[in-house]
Amino acid sequence: MTSASKWAKGGSIIREVSGDTYEVIVDHSFFTEPVSCEVTNALGSTNISRNVDVYFGPRMAAEPQSLQVDQGSDAIFNCAWTGNPSLTIVWMKRGSGVVLSNENILTLKAVRQEDAGKYVCRAVVPRVGAGEKEVSLTVNGPPTISSTQTQQVLYGEKGQIKCFIRSTPPPDRIAWSWKETVLESGTSGRYTVETVSTEEGVISTLTMSNIVPADFQTIYNCTAWNSFGSDTEIIRLKEQGTPTPVFKPCLSWGFGTGDLQKSIVRPVGLLKQNNYNEQQWLSREVVGHTRSQNGTTEC
Repeated sequence: MTSASKWAKGGSIIREVSGDTYEVIVDHSFFTEPVSCEVTNALGSTNISRNVDVYFGPRMAAEPQSLQVDQGSDAIFNCAWTGNPSLTIVWMKRGSGVVLSNENILTLKAVRQEDAGKYVCRAVVPRVGAGEKEVSLTVNGPPTISSTQTQQVLYGEKGQIKCFIRSTPPPDRIAWSWKETVLESGTSGRYTVETVSTEEGVISTLTMSNIVPADFQTIYNCTAWNSFGSDTEIIRLKEQGTPTPVFKPCLSWGFGTGDLQKSIVRPVGLLKQNNYNEQQWLSREVVGHTRSQNGTTEC
């Protein structure tokens, strides 16, 4: 009595194979797609199916997608892997060592702008291998300005102060204001405003053609707006090379008819003279009073 064999993998007939033996170099697909052999003769047929226990490193089954959500909304990422033996999944924010989830799904509740960035879904198959996928989270919200609040320029020279703005969506408007002046772009007198976009954000620069003493007494405001709101940064100018004021309190103790009294004599600042390193006290501020004629001073 003759018989015929029919081989299949994952339900699909393997037409190039016949006979009682099927030899093949296995890969990851043999773990999820069982191999079956069906034998038929005049009395009937029998089918036997087997999975092959193939060890293999992580393979992505569902790829996570980058997200852009409004501030205050939830962000949900889905990342699925297969591997054998059983794998471990870890969700982390790029640059952070904190594990956010060990599940396929990562949920970030009520996101804030500081949640924006790169997130990594990493899978590890013990003793076999590892794999990871990076996605981005973009959070829509009001602009955020980060600039040095005191910026240095040279007296008598051209000076610039810069305002760095992170904003998603991009700012609709950026304006510089000081005293009674508001300037968004172009030139007004000796002032010019230029704005450039970079991968990290937007840089707005206020240029002054000739720095005069009054510029060091002026407060400059950089303000940015988008559909979610606005942000403002206050920037002041400092003359380049001017030392930072140093405060050294002096205590004057007086002995009179009443209780022990004291006054605080506080130097307001230091001035660098000409091109030398000599320093002198600008002025002194006296806080409190003594009623005695005799006493001692400690500095």
